[in-house]
Amino acid sequence: MSSCLIKKMNVFSENLKKYRKNIGFSQSDLAERLGVKPNTISNYEKGVSQPDIDMLIKIIKILDTSADLLLGLNDTSVPILSDKKNLDSFECRECKLKDQLILQQTKTIEALETIISIKGVQKRRVG
Repeated sequence: MSSCLIKKMNVFSENLKKYRKNIGFSQSDLAERLGVKPNTISNYEKGVSQPDIDMLIKIIKILDTSADLLLGLNDTSVPILSDKKNLDSFECRECKLKDQLILQQTKTIEALETIISIKGVQKRRVG
């Protein structure tokens, strides 16, 4: 086996463990969702064995990541929304944006109400 292939297998094993832990799953949790025994996950993470393509697809979906990231083909780090810290941070930013939007809409409504009332006063003066 080439050293490049061995290195990629090690990257998969390390990433599997990292992404599994990021979402707070134990090996048993992941194994249960995949319908395999916990030692299967342990063997994947130790590099003793590798999943077949169907199992890899299931793992990718459960871990909410991409094949590129899990297999180490793309070094770009993408936040994992399933990760509790990233999810909390995302929700926090989302709440702040919603609050800003509501405040902006409230100001717009108040400005429109002011314009409408001014126009109403002007019409009464003219009429």
